[in-house]
Amino acid sequence: MTARALLTRASAKGVELAVAEGKLRMKGAASPALLAELREHKADIIALLSAPSITPASIADWRAKAEAVAAADTAWRMLKDVTLAFLDTAEAEEAARLGWDAVSLFGVHAGSAPRQRVDCWGLAVHLAWSVFHLEISGLREDACTLKTGSGAAQTLRRHHPNHADALPWWRHAALSNHD
Repeated sequence: MTARALLTRASAKGVELAVAEGKLRMKGAASPALLAELREHKADIIALLSAPSITPASIADWRAKAEAVAAADTAWRMLKDVTLAFLDTAEAEEAARLGWDAVSLFGVHAGSAPRQRVDCWGLAVHLAWSVFHLEISGLREDACTLKTGSGAAQTLRRHHPNHADALPWWRHAALSNHD
């Protein structure tokens, strides 16, 4: 479990965590199991809570571009909705901080088969269009781990082999109002 996921779980259980003078402080009653996990991941939690909170300008820019698209097609509307939901997550902020670009996150093939060319899909496109009902289970500078509905893990590389053949979905020619 990641430190961020553990923080979310602790919060859901009514446990607040903070860092004061370099030490982890807790408010609320944690179960013995939760306490054990917090102890195990203490260093990562302190690092996460100590990091400056950022909302990169790129997230606002990506949001504005996605919101500007009036997609008539169901698949493109789903991609727009998933993109906007993704941009509201801590994973979007983390991806931007780690240097993931618009193509790595929102890429589709620039040609006539954007839905079929899975080799060009960015992270949010996998979340929207994959048949595996994916969710993010880990994010690193070079790759993302996705969990399927059945629990299997998949790895999505940040710079896939056909990165140069892709563009952010909102710029695709299939959308009449692309920039």
